[in-house]
Amino acid sequence: MNAYYHNLDLFVLSSRVEPFGIVQIEAIEHGVPLVVTDVPGARWIVKQSGFGVLAAPEDPDSLAAAIVTALKRGKAGFPGWEKAKAMTDKENFFRQFAAIEGRLFPDARPQG
Repeated sequence: MNAYYHNLDLFVLSSRVEPFGIVQIEAIEHGVPLVVTDVPGARWIVKQSGFGVLAAPEDPDSLAAAIVTALKRGKAGFPGWEKAKAMTDKENFFRQFAAIEGRLFPDARPQG
């Protein structure tokens, strides 16, 4: 998959419904900006990090304009990559999850 993502200028995810797909994380891990439709789930990482462009759902003209905008900016035009990568980092996720779990269940003891 490394060769695939390293050959992309951007990753486009045009969905009506998207609970935040793994393909977005994969693209971010490889420094590929996102173009996604402005639907719950898909838009979250772009809105939080700025690492991509949103397009109106079910609007081909908006999607085309978002793609052109992203291509004109180029990979260097998306300074939110570091933030997006940190937000999707698996180790960071597990540390945060363990901290929340510890606060919610302070008397729980690890098994094993």
